[in-house]
Amino acid sequence: HYSVPYVIWGNDSFRKTGGRRGEQQDISANFLSVKLFDYMGIRKPRYFQFLSDVEKEMNVISSHFFEKKGEVLRKIPEESKNLITNYQYLQYYNIVRFKNLG
Repeated sequence: HYSVPYVIWGNDSFRKTGGRRGEQQDISANFLSVKLFDYMGIRKPRYFQFLSDVEKEMNVISSHFFEKKGEVLRKIPEESKNLITNYQYLQYYNIVRFKNLG
C-alpha cells in the first residue's frame, strides 16, 4: 500500500482549540474533511457525523484493504459489514445524485 503525509495548517486560535501536532493515525483521504471539522471545533453536518462514525470503526478503507485499530485487513470484519455497506450505499447515492444535477 502507499501513504501520503498530510498537513492541516492552523493559526494561533487553532492551537487554543486543541490543535494537534505530530503523528496521527493513518486515515483514508475520504476522512480528511472529518478531521478538519474536528480540528475546527465546529458541529458536523449529518453526512460528516456519519463519516466520523465510519472512521472510528475503520480508519482506512481502500479497494484492496482496510485498517481497523492498527490492524490491516483484506476483508471487512463481520461486525463492521453493516456500517461499511451503509457507507457504500451513501457514497453511491451521492455520486448518482450529483451526476444527475449537471
